[in-house]
Amino acid sequence: MLVNLGNIFTRDDTEKTLNAEYDFSHDDLSYDAVFTQPVISNLHLKKEDRDIRINLSVKAVADCTCARCLRSFKKDFEFSRDFILTPAIMNDPDIEIPVDSNKVLDARLYTMQELRLEIPTVLLCEEDCKGLCPVCGRPLRENCGCKIRKRVDPRLSVLDDLVFDE
Repeated sequence: MLVNLGNIFTRDDTEKTLNAEYDFSHDDLSYDAVFTQPVISNLHLKKEDRDIRINLSVKAVADCTCARCLRSFKKDFEFSRDFILTPAIMNDPDIEIPVDSNKVLDARLYTMQELRLEIPTVLLCEEDCKGLCPVCGRPLRENCGCKIRKRVDPRLSVLDDLVFDE
């Protein structure tokens, strides 16, 4: 969805709300998170004096893979972003939101950009996920029964013989 911001700058008392659903299932947002359900985006634009206040609200559900135990799980993403757009910022080549030279905002690209920033670099099924057993490879939460021994580098085994007197 494209929004012409130039029209909003030239009118008085302009307010606009856009609701959209986007399919990001084929987009590469994250290696470990796939958005198989539609992403709901609400974009609210309001002119205030010479500026435009932009509020973006996003709701999404992703199918994720835990980085430690490789278990599949669903994660909800719900967030809101505010941005104030001034005429000076519109001419900045390093603007933070996807606005082209014709003052057109790509709402789909803006939603995708902010959603990508919301995805953590390490996705975990649980905050205290223990990962996989180094012996059998099963998740440690299943109590596989393997005796996990600390492996010591044989070159450092001589340090086990040291006795420290207190």
